[in-house]
Amino acid sequence: MARIVASIATSPMLSITASSPLFSIDPGDCNASGQGLASGAGCGFSVSYTPQAAEAVTATLSIQSPGAGGAALSLSGQGRSPASVVAEGNRDFGTASIGSQTATDPRNDFTWTIQNGGDLPTGVLATSNSNPTDFAVVSDGCNGQSVAGHLSCALTIQFRPPAVGPRTGDLVVTDATSGLSVTLKMTGSAVQFAGPGESCATGAVCREGVCTGGVCCNVGCVRGCQECSTGTCRDQVNQEPCGANGSSAVCFGVDLCRSPAGESCTSDTACGSGNCEQRLGGTGVNDRICCLQSCAVGDQCSPDGQGCQAPTHTCPRRERN
Repeated sequence: MARIVASIATSPMLSITASSPLFSIDPGDCNASGQGLASGAGCGFSVSYTPQAAEAVTATLSIQSPGAGGAALSLSGQGRSPASVVAEGNRDFGTASIGSQTATDPRNDFTWTIQNGGDLPTGVLATSNSNPTDFAVVSDGCNGQSVAGHLSCALTIQFRPPAVGPRTGDLVVTDATSGLSVTLKMTGSAVQFAGPGESCATGAVCREGVCTGGVCCNVGCVRGCQECSTGTCRDQVNQEPCGANGSSAVCFGVDLCRSPAGESCTSDTACGSGNCEQRLGGTGVNDRICCLQSCAVGDQCSPDGQGCQAPTHTCPRRERN
């Protein structure tokens, strides 16, 4: 409230007005006697400014006396908006590994900024956290503080869950003076991470690469003769067992899980050697085995599959009379 004291020469009743209704006049003792002011006397009155918006306003104060003329005074005022707390309302903290003290996802750590959107300062701010076990406030620049107009404070939150599953929580900052508050809805997913070569068969999530064959592998290791027991996908080409085409199948290349020499076959493509030949001494043309050699017409493969040879024919023994 501004107070202006005017000394007015001898005059009858005074008229004191402002050109804007935002400025109200209290005439004070200027017309108290009902007779105006005697010569050389003075009086005091007050002017109040009540803004309706956060903007600058100007007006003219006019003092008029029918017998003594008038005077004018320039008035100005600046409206100021009340304090308000403004901030982001929702945050997904991503996926975090249980028991880890470091972030496993860039979203696990977050700085929440509280902005005072008004001209006037806030009251003292208070912070509350419904789930500090999973969402820990490790730095709080708001609690117990008053924030000046158009400035801010910040809190740093870390998502470090101790158990597997979805996690939620509310972080609330309240202005004790106005009662206004802002809430951060926090969500996140807690999992058990597994490293390269570690088991992922029971629901653990691979920290790197993908889950292949029950272990965490650097790449998707799914071709016929590949394995990833150490965490790095390895091609198998040295007749390692592969379990396809029968229990005796072995690896002859990345996509070549075939039968070894000496095993029964029905076609060349079933054999690692590419040769499915008639068995030496077998029961007929359909008694065939995988052979290391491609047999010439009329030859047959040895029972161990190591090579081809001509079959031995024996003549029936004739009885003499």
